[in-house]
Amino acid sequence: MRLWRSPAAKPLWDGLKPLRMAIRANGEEMGGETLDDNALTNALVLDVDARLSGTGIRMVACAVSRSKHGKEVHASILKKPAVSHDDCVLATVHIQEALRAHGDDPDGFTISVSSPGLTRVLRTEREYALFVGAPVIVFLTPEGEALMQCAEVTGTIEGYADDTATIRRADGTAATLPRTAVRSMKLHYDI
Repeated sequence: MRLWRSPAAKPLWDGLKPLRMAIRANGEEMGGETLDDNALTNALVLDVDARLSGTGIRMVACAVSRSKHGKEVHASILKKPAVSHDDCVLATVHIQEALRAHGDDPDGFTISVSSPGLTRVLRTEREYALFVGAPVIVFLTPEGEALMQCAEVTGTIEGYADDTATIRRADGTAATLPRTAVRSMKLHYDI
């Protein structure tokens, strides 16, 4: 994005290049994620998940980012049978404590906590394990379609191990799907 409107402003912008490069090197570039953000995200997931362990709440995902509006933490949590407002408040308090423990001022962050959503796409082995027992719809790759003789499988996640998902269908049969047969898997709650 160019911030100047006329050729006369270009020399001023070019003169600021060393300052812009120093800001970028220090991780303060607005709108971009830095290595510090990634390290903080990983630390928050582990720390907050450990703090919430006795409450029945699990951290599903967490992302720390910087934007033109400041520093942000976006987290989603899981509690069976459902996530309540009080659960989100409790998770927010633990995120604030974790930020303090890692040397950050929680008042400098916008923190948002929510449930994973009714149609969340499951992307990692950790998420497959967290959502065992949840209803899902699995969209298959061409290899999976040849294996299952259909384009999608609907059922409940029964387990995930050794890159293989086991889905219990409504008729009681189990579909065992290798990771290479799964194009995507998402939660599929009927409301």
